[in-house]
Order: sequence, then C-alpha cells, then structure tokens
Amino acid sequence: MSTNDHEQLLNDLTDDDPEKRKESAEKLGESENPDVIEPLIKALEDDNPQVRFTSAKSLGKIGDPAIEPLVTILKNEEGNIRRYATLALKDIKS
Repeated sequence: MSTNDHEQLLNDLTDDDPEKRKESAEKLGESENPDVIEPLIKALEDDNPQVRFTSAKSLGKIGDPAIEPLVTILKNEEGNIRRYATLALKDIKS
C-alpha cells in the first residue's frame, strides 16, 4: 500500500459516509501495519455498529502490536467499546 493510499484510508476512516468508514477500517486491517492501531481504536467509538465491528476485526488482524492498547481499553473504557476490544483480542488469540 502506498503512502498516499494509506493516508487516504486514514482520512476515509472519519468520512461522513459509514460505508466508506467501514471499507477503510477493513483495508487498514489488511495492511497489518501497527501505525493504524490508534485510528482503529478511535473507530471503536464510531456511531455505526458495522464500523465498530470492522475496526475490531481489523485490530485482530494486526495481532500482537494491538494487544497492549486493547487491554488498556478493557481497563479504562465502558460498554460497547470494551465489547469490541474483547472481540479484537479474541481474534488475536485464535
């Protein structure tokens, strides 16, 4: 993935269109680049449940580098965000 593609996907992660945000989260996860962990963690708070779910799955694809930030979420956040962090951690372990 080129730098321009990467930057465009990061921008799309905050687009008004939820489908574009979901697709961006999916593609960022496929990159398995640890630099996308923080933006994907922020996307766990998205208003759209499909964006949250896809972001969690993408964090699971990134693997070990995502574990520490996800565990921090489990300790500090509440509700849905913790649920999606748990989902991502389960994907990492499998």
